[in-house]
Amino acid sequence: MKAAFDFSGKNCVVAGGASGIGRSTAEHLAAAGANVAIADLNLEGAQQAAEKICTLGGRAEAFRMNAADPESAANAAEQIQRNFQQIHCLVNSVGIGAKAREGESFQETFERLIKVNLMGMFYSCSAFAEHMMGKGGTIVNIASMSATIVPAKTRPGRGGEYGLIGYCTSKGAVKMMTKSMAMLWSEYGIRANSVSPGYVDTPLTAEPHSNPELRKKLEDSVPLRRIARPEEIVQVILFLLSDASGYITGEDILADGGFTSR
Repeated sequence: MKAAFDFSGKNCVVAGGASGIGRSTAEHLAAAGANVAIADLNLEGAQQAAEKICTLGGRAEAFRMNAADPESAANAAEQIQRNFQQIHCLVNSVGIGAKAREGESFQETFERLIKVNLMGMFYSCSAFAEHMMGKGGTIVNIASMSATIVPAKTRPGRGGEYGLIGYCTSKGAVKMMTKSMAMLWSEYGIRANSVSPGYVDTPLTAEPHSNPELRKKLEDSVPLRRIARPEEIVQVILFLLSDASGYITGEDILADGGFTSR
């Protein structure tokens, strides 16, 4: 794995790093020389990700963190701070998809998506920012193109509608929350930006993307005519974490293959 950026000596936290974009981010950061803390509710998955990095010669540790629980987020931040001494970078890849649960009401679906996708981001940001203030640091939150545009419903019935409304709302709020944090925390030396991916092949999207008819429909809706690989989103994340973007804060970068430009 060739590293496009140098993170030697940097301590980086990837919240939600057990799978998908988060795991790919952790692996690329380690390949670029970073010491990586993988924080996730799925501790087993986080441990597997950390073990893989260590096997390849990198340094990574796994920590259990339920981002939607402020106490859990604060405890994880404290533990990581003790183990790594300083936190230079935070990537928040916590979140759930738009699929409504069986028998769930509109309100229940909406509240669950807000709790995880928005409040989870907020609790994680606030917990780790406490350890960055005065020392400086960079934060990248994973939003979505759904923060900018409402994509086509991929699931039939009212469940799909319920999930999509909650998902778009939560991701739109993440985008504006990140801009607010960038403005308010700049005096503490903290930069904050967000990345808004389009359609990406991850475990979270495995179900809809495995349907050949639906996949073809999604690919045809993207000007680049394909679904992104996780590592393509990761390169944008690494750019925003790196010194190469040192004069960028409060921005959201769309990485959607041109979907929102149609």
